[in-house]
Amino acid sequence: MSVTMHRRPTQHLVIEFTFADVPSGKKYVGEVGAGQIVSRVSLAILTPFNAPLSLEVGRSDAPAELMLGSDSDATIAGVYQSTPEVIYNTSTGIYLTFLAGVYPSQGSGKLIVYID
Repeated sequence: MSVTMHRRPTQHLVIEFTFADVPSGKKYVGEVGAGQIVSRVSLAILTPFNAPLSLEVGRSDAPAELMLGSDSDATIAGVYQSTPEVIYNTSTGIYLTFLAGVYPSQGSGKLIVYID
């Protein structure tokens, strides 16, 4: 007897952001449906920010649930990843939160949230 496994294709929530988004405090990324798992978060700093900036990914009431601010360095170009493996029981909004003491005047990036 053989067993065939069918895997749902991975879905993605993708947003781009720049230094102009920082004063807003947070940016809506999208919804994760009930029963879905956030398996990985990739944060790409494409153009380094010219001021220290903490970037957190998570729910509005748990802003660092998927990625801590200490998991990346916005002043250095590169790709930073976390593997939270968080499952949501209800449809849940995901946000990118910006924490800055001084607002940068340059910098850009892209956030990808992988959903299984």
